[in-house]
Amino acid sequence: MADVSLQKGDDGAPRLSISDTNVYCSISHKNNCVVVGYSAEYPIGVDVENVESSKDYLRIREHYSNGFLKDVATKDAFFYRWTLAEAYAKASGQPLLEVLAQPFEPTDNRHYTTISNFLVCTYVEANRDKFQRPKIIRL
Repeated sequence: MADVSLQKGDDGAPRLSISDTNVYCSISHKNNCVVVGYSAEYPIGVDVENVESSKDYLRIREHYSNGFLKDVATKDAFFYRWTLAEAYAKASGQPLLEVLAQPFEPTDNRHYTTISNFLVCTYVEANRDKFQRPKIIRL
């Protein structure tokens, strides 16, 4: 059986170790949903949002309309872009506010999954040809 250790790093990000091997890890939670992503090879970021939340997406979209949320016209589009921004920020180590201020650059290194009324985005910092779709395990 493998020894598993999860600790908080100096930057606040989770540090996961499996059998004394450090792996990339990302954790997100919303209401009663928790998502954990890990990769032995590449930085990874995950985000989960309740798409039925009362988040003031119009105000947030307007604030970042010259950056990452430019051309986001619907609530659904907002949540897809927002979860990507959060997942990207976690994988890249950039602060979320800096990511949101930047223009959106399309990427194939993302994957979306819906679980009930939750949208999950996984982003992996890997070359496009090495990107593998994440495995989703529902508990």
